[in-house]
Amino acid sequence: MENKILGPSVGITDLINHAVVEQAEKEEAKLKNGLAEKSPFRPSSAGECERALAYKGIEYLGKAYYDKKPPEAHVQLIFALGHAIEAMLIKVFEKVEYFNVKYTQQVLSFFELTSGDVRLDQLVEGSNDLCMVGTFENWKGIIDVKSKATGIGSYRRTKWEEMDDKLKKMNTVKVISSTSYWIESPEDFIKELNDPFMAMNIWQLNLYAMSDFMQKRGFDFCSLLYFSKDNSSMREIRFKPSMKMYQRTEARFQSAAKASAQNKPMLAKQEFLLGSVKCAYCPYVRHCWGVDEHAALKEAYKNNPKKVWPLDLDRDDRFSEVALTVQEYFGTNETVEVRKQLEESIIKFMLEQDVDKIQTKVKDEKVIYEVRKGKTIISLKRSKL
Repeated sequence: MENKILGPSVGITDLINHAVVEQAEKEEAKLKNGLAEKSPFRPSSAGECERALAYKGIEYLGKAYYDKKPPEAHVQLIFALGHAIEAMLIKVFEKVEYFNVKYTQQVLSFFELTSGDVRLDQLVEGSNDLCMVGTFENWKGIIDVKSKATGIGSYRRTKWEEMDDKLKKMNTVKVISSTSYWIESPEDFIKELNDPFMAMNIWQLNLYAMSDFMQKRGFDFCSLLYFSKDNSSMREIRFKPSMKMYQRTEARFQSAAKASAQNKPMLAKQEFLLGSVKCAYCPYVRHCWGVDEHAALKEAYKNNPKKVWPLDLDRDDRFSEVALTVQEYFGTNETVEVRKQLEESIIKFMLEQDVDKIQTKVKDEKVIYEVRKGKTIISLKRSKL
């Protein structure tokens, strides 16, 4: 007699993932039909490439649509988790006696767009996360909360730890504490850091800081509070607001809006080069540079080589099962069909962990494997340190 599986005929996880993707596809369908509800010209786009903004503006106006793949379910759930973390941290902040939380989700106004299309000629607005004011009104800061994975970096280091090491060595950074850093010039910091995604956070928060609302109330510094989704570590990137960056944001928005109104994205600047990680993950790279997404990723991979140290699977209990898989793979003859399945499992793990090399011990021998990315296939090869 067969055991009957109770409950739905598919996994509950599959039902959830399907619903999340379906909702994203509905939103994309609205965009495709010229029914988008939110303008792309908002604070979160302050550091966006001018050309990408123009493409978004054209879609918003319904003048054209550029095919793209909607974000996968796990990516969208990560965004939802970020909102939950922000709400949780605000409750924590309210219990700290050294400052008061004020102006949460405060609507802020910036500048008027003049594009030539009434649907874009609007006052650019947005809402900040929160502000902190010292108990005795002796300091006032605008705060933005960002959640981030700790990540696996090079040999025995997480990406979070690698970033701390980098920040401590940077010329544009002054260390406040082991978890807090001061930046006098955000423009110079962005250049030295060379991380377009953290730069986006800085551009956005700088825009909030330079609004009339914040300036009239004496808010004079910005703090990005990064929260690790893996171990609840926190990091503060504090910086002095820049009027120059605010003016550059306005100019970027105006130029992109005019290109959108004329349905001519090429009038907007390409602010990142093909081969950069920003272009590699841009949904418009095929239309902007004439290459497909895989070619863009390949160019970024060549320009941003991965870490040379292998991930040691034997040093972390989380990877014990993967270590066993590698050991089985090592001891399996190439003619055996299961070897291909083992290889695919190992490659999938390495891609998910964003590592190029892994190592484990087979008996007394240290075995290292490396992912090799060819023109048409990805394979696993024996490697060295």
